[in-house]
Amino acid sequence: MKDTGMHLFSFSEGGITRNGIILSRDVSHKLGASVGDEVRYLLLSVKSRRIISGIVQELGSSEGYLLEMKIL
Repeated sequence: MKDTGMHLFSFSEGGITRNGIILSRDVSHKLGASVGDEVRYLLLSVKSRRIISGIVQELGSSEGYLLEMKIL
């Protein structure tokens, strides 16, 4: 897993929300999913689910980004 703390996203739909998931346009198309849909996934042997908060236009990318926002 890489740190994308400084990555700038170019959204085609939606945006960043607390505890959401951002998908690339390619992944959302393959899943038939859009902003507001729930995505279930397995990460490090733990089943989870998140609401899609945004779709990004990343050329040639089949990625998703999990968001964890903490208020300090």
